[in-house]
Amino acid sequence: MDAADLSALIVIGSLVLAVVFIACGFVFFGIDVYKASKESRKVKTGYKVWLVISIALTVLLVLGFIALMIIAFLAMLSM
Repeated sequence: MDAADLSALIVIGSLVLAVVFIACGFVFFGIDVYKASKESRKVKTGYKVWLVISIALTVLLVLGFIALMIIAFLAMLSM
């Protein structure tokens, strides 16, 4: 295994971890909203913070992929 394979594994692994973090943030927030409505209480602050971080991370990932698509498109046009 050379350095390129290792760096690709690190990038893919970190993207998978980010997607899992985002999915868990949305799911746990939804579960707590449902439980809070049943118990007539407010949603826990930790889940709100987790949701905001998940949304911000989602926006960063989407902007990063859009930037990569633009760079790839420009690289193909320059050939």
